[in-house]
Amino acid sequence: MVFWSAPGVANEETKILFQSFNKLKATAALRRLKDQGHSAVSLRKKRVEKQFYEFRFLTVSQVRSRDLSALRQLSVTRVTTGKETSQVLVTHVTTVRDANKVLQRAKLLGWKKLSGEKKRARLLFYSVVERKRAAPQVLVFDTVAEMPTEDPSDQEPESIDEERGGIDATVILRREGLASEKGLGRPPGQGSLWIDVERNFKLNPKYEFRLGVHYDLDALEGTKDDYQYTDLAGSLLQYKDKNSTFTVGVEKIQWGRLEENSSLLRLGRLDWRRGPAQSYEFLKRGDPLLRYQRFMGKWSLDVVTIPRARLPLVAKENQLWSIVDRFNGRALGLSKEPILSQLIQLGSISEEHPHKPATGILLERVGENLDLGLYVVRAPRIVPFVIPNKEVLARIALGQTPAAAIASVAGPTFVESSPQSTMVAMDGSAELLGGVWMFELSQDPSYPVLNNSLEVIERRRLGWRLGLELSDLPWLGQLALRLSGDKLDVDEPITELKEFYDLGVRWWRRYAADKWELSVRSLFALGRHNTYINPQIQYLGWEPQVISLEYHYFSGAERELGGFYHKKDVVSVALRASF
Repeated sequence: MVFWSAPGVANEETKILFQSFNKLKATAALRRLKDQGHSAVSLRKKRVEKQFYEFRFLTVSQVRSRDLSALRQLSVTRVTTGKETSQVLVTHVTTVRDANKVLQRAKLLGWKKLSGEKKRARLLFYSVVERKRAAPQVLVFDTVAEMPTEDPSDQEPESIDEERGGIDATVILRREGLASEKGLGRPPGQGSLWIDVERNFKLNPKYEFRLGVHYDLDALEGTKDDYQYTDLAGSLLQYKDKNSTFTVGVEKIQWGRLEENSSLLRLGRLDWRRGPAQSYEFLKRGDPLLRYQRFMGKWSLDVVTIPRARLPLVAKENQLWSIVDRFNGRALGLSKEPILSQLIQLGSISEEHPHKPATGILLERVGENLDLGLYVVRAPRIVPFVIPNKEVLARIALGQTPAAAIASVAGPTFVESSPQSTMVAMDGSAELLGGVWMFELSQDPSYPVLNNSLEVIERRRLGWRLGLELSDLPWLGQLALRLSGDKLDVDEPITELKEFYDLGVRWWRRYAADKWELSVRSLFALGRHNTYINPQIQYLGWEPQVISLEYHYFSGAERELGGFYHKKDVVSVALRASF
């Protein structure tokens, strides 16, 4: 048998897999390993449709810990039971955060079917393991042991009664509030409950049914108002054969390699109810869709159709992270003019329901030195417009007061709208000079923008993104950098910037035997005034339960994100539990 282990720390306990459905073969392999000097070998029995056996023993590694480049060594492990062929990936990490990082990196390397935080008794899973006496690290193990089809008579009676599909659940309790009394026009605080539950059912070797339910509740402080949201994200029926997968159901689409400000986030419904504070992990909601995936060696094809695309999910007008400020008469992206301010304070706001389809095509190649993705996406804008009713504006132009114009017109005063457009894009990633380098280029020939008359016009847009992730920096820990730029080809005045550049920085490091983590996430505009800084401290000693404390600081010009939330800094305390 051939074993391979990822880099780790010398003399630390690691796990290398040998898989067999035959106990006699497993026991013989165990004896051979002990004869080779692996004195701390143990044999465990797991269920993945049938029983297989895995070994744990001490090994000596000679390179630095938490080396994400180890994932470059991944190869496909085939576990064959009869006519069924599936991929198995097992990773051991110290924390849920690292598991999500491994998950994201593995997807970049072509492991298309990975999902979730921890999986039990599934043909495709990874596990989260705490190591109290070892440095934090990512360990990736792969085996090329061939699993032959065996006659049922050769199998031993099953002695372990494990469930075939476990229930995965995530619960988050959060309390957010303004850092001072300066934030007039916002509730002083709100409490939130977030629940995700998922259960997997293996119907037969080719069909799989997954049931997922999401529920969240936001309760505003000082009022009886609360807002509830429910969907079936993760509920789907999936057919898969050796080289392709067809999915129908409710699924989250997260394309692209960059976590911050990627143009590819447009496909699939965005959850912007916490504005810039929303983490990448929870940035998407489920969409009813049809999806076809084809795997062709180093190449893969992913085609997604969402029959009825929905607008990005944003906070209601009286919530903490709303993009509309009634008290001060402001809306994100609009200048604070007297007439507009009165309309925002007095009028009503509704959502547009276009019910138009959204589609996306991804052709991706995983190479030796460069991973490359080519995209065609037709989908709504990421952040919606707040567009005033043209009839209301016409009546004001004829001399009516804003209050009279609102009263004389049926329908809402403003509509939240995200017009669709078609974008072509390319992105890629490579490991070079000790880091992971990423890029993204996009062009949209008919990108929707608002002119100064508050009418939607379409103009050409060019965008680019550069990213760099560095691990295990001396005295610094982990660092991620992202530089982005956008340029609109437009001659007439518009409500947003025609050209802008941003620098995003994220840093994090563990302390006190990995029980505490400090991190800072920030966004700085280049050549203009727009700043967002988000320091965070987390206690990880009770993982998978995590307690976090965050601060969100904003500063900026009037129509910028930092200017809209200026003097409305937010403090957040959260408890996250996974089961």
